[in-house]
Amino acid sequence: MLILRHLFNESIQTEGISVFDIGSGSGHWIEFWKKLGAAAVTGVDISDASVDYLTSLYSSREGIDIHHGNAVDVLSQLSQRFRIINAIGVMFHIVDDDEWSRTISMVSDHLDAGGLFIVSGHFGWFNKINVQFDKTHHVNKRLRSKRFWIKQLRASNFKTWDVYPNSAYLHIHDTLPENNILIARKRG
Repeated sequence: MLILRHLFNESIQTEGISVFDIGSGSGHWIEFWKKLGAAAVTGVDISDASVDYLTSLYSSREGIDIHHGNAVDVLSQLSQRFRIINAIGVMFHIVDDDEWSRTISMVSDHLDAGGLFIVSGHFGWFNKINVQFDKTHHVNKRLRSKRFWIKQLRASNFKTWDVYPNSAYLHIHDTLPENNILIARKRG
C-alpha cells in the first residue's frame, strides 16, 4: 500500500513502463507490476529453485524475462534501461558494503532519468542490532542507517528519497526488518 500511495500521490504512471525486479523469488512483484500495466518486467534471483519456477511460470507470458544471478552481474550484461527498479526484501541480504554500494550504483546506471528505485527494509538498528545471523552463524542480513543510504544515493545520482515507515509489522513477535519502504528518484 505504501508503494501504491506514493505512485498515486506523485502521479506516476505505470502503464507501458519497464521494471527490473531484484530478488524475484516466487514472482509476487512481477505480478504486482504487470497488474499495474508494466509492458516489460525483468526479474533476477540468485536461487536456482526460484529461477526454475519463474522461468516455467512465465514461459508463455509476453513481456517477462527471468535471469539467474545477482543484480550487479545481471545488470552489467544488460543494455536496457528501466523506469522502476524494485528491490523488496533484498538489499539487506547484500552483507558486503562494497557489493551493496556497487549494486546501488549499477541500479542508477540502468534507471531512466527520473526513474524510481524502490527498496524495502529497516533503515537503522532493529532490536539494537544491525546484523542478523543464520543458524550457521553467518551474517545473512545487514541493516544500514537512513544516513548511510542517503550518502550512497547521493553518490549514485539520486536527487530525492522518501522513507515510508510501516508500523503495522511492529506487532509481529519476530525480527522482520523488511517492511519500511524507501523510494529514491534518479536525477532527471
